[in-house]
Amino acid sequence: MPPEQDVFFESLYQNNFNGLVIYARAQLNDTYEAEEVVQDAFYTVLQQKEKLRHHENPRAYLISVLKFK
Repeated sequence: MPPEQDVFFESLYQNNFNGLVIYARAQLNDTYEAEEVVQDAFYTVLQQKEKLRHHENPRAYLISVLKFK
């Protein structure tokens, strides 16, 4: 992965992980499971990195991926 993508994904992760865990925990009532599902969502979007990089709202894209986990 080129360095600029590393920075993009690191920033996306740092800025959104906790909020997504809070959202998932509210749905699942389990902190550990919420963290696992959020990690899985990040892994999924990392596999679709070009789609995510060109999405107008990457956070919204992450949330939509998380909803289907």
